[in-house]
Amino acid sequence: MTRPGLRTPGTLIPAALLLLTLLGQCQAQQTFCQLPPGDQVIQLPENTALDAVITTIIVQEGVALTLGDDFGGTFALTGPRVVLKIGLDYETLKDYRLEIGCAKEAETVAAISVLIVVGNINDNPPVFEKMTYELAVNELVAVETEVGRVTATDLDGLGSLYYRIVPPQEYFDLQNINLPAIKVKKRLDYDTIKKVEFTVVVQDTQTSAPPSFSATTTVIINILDIDNRPPWFQPCVETDINLAKVCINSGYQGKVTATQQETGTLPLQPGRLHAMDGDKGLEAAISYRLLSGNVNDIFAINPNTGDITMQKPVDVAGPIVLTVMAYQTTNPDQFATTTVVLEVKKMSLHPPRFDKDAYEGYISLDAGVDSLVLEGKDSSKPLRVQATDQDFADGVNPDVTYEVQDNSDFTITEQGFILMTRSVPAGPLSIQVRAVDAVSGQEDVAAVQVEVAPEGPRVQAGAYRTEDMAALGASLGVLLLICLLFITLMAVHIKNHKTDWKKLKEVSHFHNNLAGVAPGLKSGVQYSNEGFQNTGDSGSTRSSRYSDEPDLMMDKVKPSKARAVEAPVTRSVAPQLGMVLSDASSLAESSTSEGGKEVKPILTKERKDDEGYKAVWFKTDIDPNAKEEVTIIPERAEQDDDDDVDDVNEVDDDADDEDNEDNDDASVGGYYPQTSDL
Repeated sequence: MTRPGLRTPGTLIPAALLLLTLLGQCQAQQTFCQLPPGDQVIQLPENTALDAVITTIIVQEGVALTLGDDFGGTFALTGPRVVLKIGLDYETLKDYRLEIGCAKEAETVAAISVLIVVGNINDNPPVFEKMTYELAVNELVAVETEVGRVTATDLDGLGSLYYRIVPPQEYFDLQNINLPAIKVKKRLDYDTIKKVEFTVVVQDTQTSAPPSFSATTTVIINILDIDNRPPWFQPCVETDINLAKVCINSGYQGKVTATQQETGTLPLQPGRLHAMDGDKGLEAAISYRLLSGNVNDIFAINPNTGDITMQKPVDVAGPIVLTVMAYQTTNPDQFATTTVVLEVKKMSLHPPRFDKDAYEGYISLDAGVDSLVLEGKDSSKPLRVQATDQDFADGVNPDVTYEVQDNSDFTITEQGFILMTRSVPAGPLSIQVRAVDAVSGQEDVAAVQVEVAPEGPRVQAGAYRTEDMAALGASLGVLLLICLLFITLMAVHIKNHKTDWKKLKEVSHFHNNLAGVAPGLKSGVQYSNEGFQNTGDSGSTRSSRYSDEPDLMMDKVKPSKARAVEAPVTRSVAPQLGMVLSDASSLAESSTSEGGKEVKPILTKERKDDEGYKAVWFKTDIDPNAKEEVTIIPERAEQDDDDDVDDVNEVDDDADDEDNEDNDDASVGGYYPQTSDL
């Protein structure tokens, strides 16, 4: 029979089968005491409720039942019923065999045997060997490397256990859900992470649905620092390069004075020379050494601290560049170098000194950013603080710089003007300004008391007052007037000289036409004005002035404007006016061009302005007895370029002066048709 809460196993062990066979034979003979069918072997789960009826024996009336070994009171007979009195535990005992005797009056019969098999159920949680696991891992260990295992056991042994890390970690993970091998998930760095702590949870079922039991343990992993970095000079900026980390130091700067020996450790910027082990977890001892730049052994370095001192005065020109090496005392293969640049200052007898120990300034509350601090409320003049240096004759040291100390509300220019960099509350403010000699390093400090008032004049950097702009406009106006006057005078001067030189050019053009245009004319033919004929001086020759300076006028013309002609032009002295007049009549009859057009030379005492003609006029106030001769001076200029004033202006002004001195001379000329009339 099947009882509630009990189940018959599908398979029986061989011993149970044999027992059933024997019992069956006995029961066949003794029917007054027997077990219900199927109860010869009873499967009873562990943790079955107490007082649960395991089986009920079938007996005839008057039959007495006795229980053999009750296993310490675990089982009991209540009438014909076998009852459970103490809970069963599979992990303690897996099966029980009960012997039940049957007796009727004085007769004794064989006992009835019942096999009780304890069924295993999930009633025990998994158990870790330790409550806390502590591991040590090298920071250079490769990713995916196993660093340890945390395994749990389950007394029930019903199946696999399931593991997980709570919470999930960045650097570590488990091999898989059923294998609690801890592996490296990400590259480790002692400077970034020194210890990792997490919890591993194990569960005997994959889900949390009951019955399900779990357990936890704590895992602590300490990261070990490895000697893989050299010393780092401080201060430095850490930088990652691929998988390596470096710390970059920009070096050190200092100042020394020529011919002077500093006492004690040299002050350096940005701080004293110092290096630390790049592996911060090791903190290996560091030693120092000067590698180069220590000319004449002027400097010495403390091998343990890195402090630099002077052994003698500086006798070399700067800058001095020292190369310093820092290395691990126990492992010199780990080293680094840096530079110390020392500026050699000139000897200075006097430091810069402010004109005053304290200054007073004023600025209005409504002044904007970059507004200048003024000398006073009623003044528009900006406050200027200056420091003088007695090493300079005029007191001005070009190497002095100014700065505002410990205050970001104001700044100071190179010229000593103070500007407000941001809005400040009303009221008095006190700031400190410092003047520093960039060469000698000497300095001076002065206090500036600034009164910030609700309102007042405001002068911004780069702005100008109305008076300044008016003065500037007046100055520019005067300069413009002077320029206009100068231009006017130049224009008048050029116009006057333009007329004189145009006359000279017309004479030159006339001579060129006589020399090269009319066919049949001989070079050197001259014409004289009868009005200037001197019959009493027939043998006169050229004046001594023209004789001594034959090329005076031509020399005044720049050679760059002259051009070559095929036939040389000879400058001739005009003979007697009568000879010129007689030749002029013959020239009038025979001077024609090759094209048959007539050329009409005309002598005149009046200037002709007829269009298409050119003429040379003669002065009427020349004394015929002055024995002055007139010559035609050729000029190699463009014949038809009558308006080319620039060619005329290239002649030096001395030629104009000489023309004015020779105003008693007369030019011989004529007029002739333009090219269009030839």
